[in-house]
Amino acid sequence: LATHGRGVWILDNLNALQEWESNKAVQLFSIPRAQMINYTRKGAHVGDMIFRGENPRRGAVIDYYLKDAVAKDDISLNIKTLDGELVRKISADTTMGINRVYWDFNHEAFPSAPRNPKAKEEGASRRWRSRGMSGPMADPGRYIAELEVNGKIYQQSFLIEDDPRVDVDLAVRKAWTKELFKIGDLYGQIVKDMKVVRPLMWKMEALQEEKKTINEAASAEIKELNRMYDELLSRTGSVYRQLGGWMGPMTADQASQLSYYSATRSKLVKRTEKLMDEMIPKWNKKLDKEDRFVSQQ
Repeated sequence: LATHGRGVWILDNLNALQEWESNKAVQLFSIPRAQMINYTRKGAHVGDMIFRGENPRRGAVIDYYLKDAVAKDDISLNIKTLDGELVRKISADTTMGINRVYWDFNHEAFPSAPRNPKAKEEGASRRWRSRGMSGPMADPGRYIAELEVNGKIYQQSFLIEDDPRVDVDLAVRKAWTKELFKIGDLYGQIVKDMKVVRPLMWKMEALQEEKKTINEAASAEIKELNRMYDELLSRTGSVYRQLGGWMGPMTADQASQLSYYSATRSKLVKRTEKLMDEMIPKWNKKLDKEDRFVSQQ
């Protein structure tokens, strides 16, 4: 809709209004074809040298209708492959009426490092901050949006296409996605390992604050393992972001780094096992019962 002057209003998807039926309690409307457009990013300090209109929001547009509001636990929205494999869980709005959500084309995010729920965003605890990592982009193709409300399932299939300016063979793209998941798997393994050593760090810090008995050898090993796991997670994430920035095979240098980080993780696992099996039990014997470390294995 436009005026004869400069006002323009765009409704980018009319499907919901065309398909809505007031007698239905829930509707998942048809989903228009979506394109994975690669938008440019505005640089800093450009002033008024560059003018850009507002682009459509990135992602597949998913509209659904709820005649009545529902509880958060009674609604879910998932993106799946045609074979039923889960790609992404989407946060669904629970309010009555027509709701709109977007899928940004990414798979599920990889888990972030554990964080001390009691720690404040300051001081020593800030050194062990959490780092999350978004999942790889989905490959172009057909997917299914599955909305479940009060135990009843509604589905719509839809197509996503690659940016028409991107000329990459689908086989190359699938191999690229597979390599990203390979890095992500290592990232996830490191996070899992950190769930053992980070609580030890928090416990040790608490004991130190209370002026309790400290085993110097075990204390030093806990600190070092946390430092090394933190560094390993950061470096693994760096390789992931490097590969994610270019749609193609992993370079020899990236493959070498990944191999090294995997081997380093194996060594840290052995050190962690020794800490848990030998050093922590000895330390526990010198602590009061309420102060003892609890095994995280």
